[in-house]
Amino acid sequence: MRPFRFSLQAVLTVRMDREGKALEAFAKAQAAFEAIAASFRLIQKEIDDTLGQRRDALRTAASSEAVQQMQQGLRALKEAAQRCQAELQRAQASLDEKSKVLLEARRDREVVDKVRQK
Repeated sequence: MRPFRFSLQAVLTVRMDREGKALEAFAKAQAAFEAIAASFRLIQKEIDDTLGQRRDALRTAASSEAVQQMQQGLRALKEAAQRCQAELQRAQASLDEKSKVLLEARRDREVVDKVRQK
């Protein structure tokens, strides 16, 4: 009777599938993080632009209404930046979690690859 040989192909396929799904989840989390980061950078640029406009308006004889509108706009932008920063932190936590899952899946697949090669 021939000895049974287990090729580990089924285990490798499952591990590769798990790694692929983890990679997809990581890519989605990274894309979400990048989108939020881009939004945050845009808000920061708008804040800088508004500060520059306000500085220029204060140097010239601008109306108090215009300065007040700029100040209100600046407050709204700062609040939006704070909300965006909170979202950015949540997205970073999610990205870190997905990265850990991906690394575990990759490590598991590599173990099967090494055992299979021997």
